[in-house]
Formats: sequence, C-alpha cells, structure tokens
Amino acid sequence: MRVLRGVLAAVLASLLLPGCPILVEDNYKLDARVELNMAAVGGSAGAASALGGQAAGGGAALGGASSLGGQGGIAGAAGNSGGSSCSDGTKNGTETDRDCGGPDCAPCSEGNACRFGGDCASGVCTSKGACDVPTCSDGVKNGDEVGIDCAGKCPACPAGQPCKSVSDCQTNVCQGEKCRPAACGDGQQNGTESWFDCGGPLCGQCPISAQCNLATDCKSGVCTLNRCSPPACDDLVQNGTESDVDCGGSCTRCTTSKKCRHGGECASSVCAGGTCAAASCTDGLQNSLETGTDCGGGVCPKCGDAERCVVDADCVSGKCIDGACRSESCADSQKQLNETDVDCGGTCPPCAVSRMCANVKDCASKICTVQVCAAPSCSDGTKNWDETDVDCGGACAPCALGKECRLDRECTSLVCRGTCVASTCYDNVKNGEETDVDCGGVGCHKCARSEACLLPSDCDTGRCVGLRCN
Repeated sequence: MRVLRGVLAAVLASLLLPGCPILVEDNYKLDARVELNMAAVGGSAGAASALGGQAAGGGAALGGASSLGGQGGIAGAAGNSGGSSCSDGTKNGTETDRDCGGPDCAPCSEGNACRFGGDCASGVCTSKGACDVPTCSDGVKNGDEVGIDCAGKCPACPAGQPCKSVSDCQTNVCQGEKCRPAACGDGQQNGTESWFDCGGPLCGQCPISAQCNLATDCKSGVCTLNRCSPPACDDLVQNGTESDVDCGGSCTRCTTSKKCRHGGECASSVCAGGTCAAASCTDGLQNSLETGTDCGGGVCPKCGDAERCVVDADCVSGKCIDGACRSESCADSQKQLNETDVDCGGTCPPCAVSRMCANVKDCASKICTVQVCAAPSCSDGTKNWDETDVDCGGACAPCALGKECRLDRECTSLVCRGTCVASTCYDNVKNGEETDVDCGGVGCHKCARSEACLLPSDCDTGRCVGLRCN
C-alpha cells in the first residue's frame, strides 16, 4: 500500500510541476481521476507530508491536508483559501500563470504558461508549456470555429460536424445543427450541383434561367454566361421540339439525312425510317423544284393538264395558264362546251375565284357558291388553300387531335407526328395543363426551382412566388 501511495504521489507531482505540459483539451478531469484514485487508496494524514504536507504558504502545490490522508483536497484547495486569488496580480495557488490557468481561474491567453489545453483560452497547450493561438489545424474547437478546425474563419465543415447555418457546411446542408451529406432533393445548392438540386454529373438538368457551368447542366443544352438559355432554332443544339439540330418541330424543315418524325419536318416532305430522304420524281409528292406532283420544274417530266405549273415549259401541252397546265382547247380563250368558264372548269383545270362553276371540282378553291367559285376560308368546310386538314392548319387555327399536320404549331396539342397527337409529360413542349415544359399542372411531375408555376402545388419546393417556383 505504501508503494502504491508513493507511485500515485509521484504521478500527481509530475502533473503539477511547471514545464511538464500535457497536451489534452480537458481541463482537470485527469486531476479529478487521480484524486478519486488517491481517495480510494485511503490512508492517514501522515502520508500527506510525503507530498509537501501542510504547506505554510498558500501557493504550495498541494496546499492543505492531502487527500492521501483522506482529509483535504488536491491542487491547492487549502492553498487558495490561504490568501491567493485569481486577481491578485501574482502567480500563486494552482495557477499556471499570473491569475489564470488551473482549476479555479480563467483560462490563459496566448503565450502564458500552461499544463493542459484546458489552461488556455485557445484550448491548445504546446509541448513547451505555453498557450498557443487558435489555428484551423490544431485539432481543437476554438476561436470562432463551429466545429473542430472548421467554419468561422476556417474552411467549411464536412458532413457530421456541428453547424449553425448552411454556410458552415461544405455541402451547404445544415439540419439539426449538424452538417449533412448533399442530395439532389434537399432544397440546397450543394455538392456538384450548379443550381438548387440540379446540374452537375449527379443531379438532373436545370430549367431555363438556372445557374450552370456547362451546357450539359441545362435541359436546353445551352449555357450562356452561366445561365441556362431557352431553346432556339440557331443555337447549334438539338433541343426544344426539334427533331435534329436547329430543324424540325417548331423550327425550319430539315435537309436530307437529318432526323425526322414525319414528312412535315423535311424539306423534301419525305421522312423514311426516321431520316429525311431526298426528293424524287416518283415519291408521290410535290417537292424539291417540282411544280406539280412528280412533274415540272425542269427536274421531272413535264406535267399533264390541270397540274400546277410556273412556265409553259412545265407542261406537256406547252400552255401554263393561271398556274395550271392546259390543253390546246383549254387555252384558246374560248368557252368550249365542256368548260364552265373560259378555258377552265369541266375537263379543263379548275377555275379561279369569281369564275363560273357547276360544282366544287370546277374551282381551285373547291368552293362553288351559286355557280361562282368563291374564295377559300377557314370556315368553308373544305380542305383548301394551305390548310393541312379541313379548316385548320396552315394560316387557319391549329388542328384537333387526329387531324393532318405538317408542323407542331398546326396542332392544338403542339405535337405533330404527321397527324396531331395528344400532349404528354415528356414531349418537350409546354402544353396541356402544364405550367412549364413537361411539368406542373395535373398529372406531370412538379416543376423545379425557377420554372413557371401557377400554384405552390406545381413546384417541388412547394413555393410559387411571382409565377416562378422559388
């Protein structure tokens, strides 16, 4: 027992001797553990004399009766009561430097003597027994740091460290006062995202006006001045409703070899196997330089009677009158028996507006009213003029589902695939009840931040401010 007391006394003395710092952040819990161990050993007050006994001066390292004898406290409990204080301008009692350090006084500032990290305001006691200034690599939460060596003036904290605001975290996610891993649905711009929950290699593409770093960050495929730009027909990217780069859909028709979904997207009007094919004189269409279907234009055989023409050379008869090829009898400036008006109607080409007619076949407009060819309109119940179907398309109103079309804009659904088809939530068009392209409304997924909205329910953030998801 006597040997054990001696060992413990030696350990305790080493802890309290100046110049033997212990680099721990804790204050005096180690002292407390020694005190408990010493008390457990028990003994008489006589053992206290081995550690200095009853110190005459209040600044003795072990003032008062030693706990080895079970009578008093360690670390100068009696010493401080003997006249020393934390404001007397003197290093005494259990202080490690003048009026600071130890278990009873305030921590010391940088440069003052210390034994433990707990003796220092910075929490850092160097191997030379001096308090050091806080740094971002000292392994201690000090200074204005929010976590250990992070936040405040230090770099942001990794996931798992404490935080007070999103700026304290590398991921920009602070939940429950702790930094959390970044995710594509946490309502924050973090991780590799270029904007809130979008962009980068891991999250989805960003809507128009969102911040971007690369074109691949944007749904439109266009990043201009670090903002996602709307699709355009001259941005050198296949986007929006285009079937190929800057053509098809709502843009101009595509040239040969470009991708297409229907003939209306091709300059040749021929879409074969999803690719625009070259026009030919046997494709059953009026295309390329042809003036009529597979005839005229100097590239195909000459046109027969009633076929469209531009010059006489387009016609077999050598007569092009009023834009149609006519036979000799239909070009003699006489009203023959089989004609409804001079050189038109009957077996001759259809007549122009205001000419006489017997039925709709006699009129180019396909409208014969009171035996007179009438001008076409968008309400005459006939497919004429530049309409794609009866009274719709072309210069008329967009067509309903199932009607023939050439371009997306010729459909109420804004989706043309040769005929007008129903809108969907993945057709790259803002249609139906959508508030933005393929999102919002009823049935489609919710819109991302910055996309258009009418109600909070249109937005994945649940907030619609100024008709934009916020």
